[in-house]
Amino acid sequence: MALDESAPWKGSMSTRRTRPLSLEGSREVYEEMARPPEDTPERRATFKLADEMAEVRRRSKLSDTLLPLVK
Repeated sequence: MALDESAPWKGSMSTRRTRPLSLEGSREVYEEMARPPEDTPERRATFKLADEMAEVRRRSKLSDTLLPLVK
């Protein structure tokens, strides 16, 4: 916690660590977050890798359930 020097009662404790964003800054952040992500080759590669890893996990779970039947 930092001392709030802007308060009329100098030296009071405040939990605010940064100044509040302006309304315009808040709007820019909101618009950026609301925009869908760009479709880039890196993003496609990441999703392809995640899909491949999910497929490997799915296959290993299936093979684990079949092992008791084989014995």
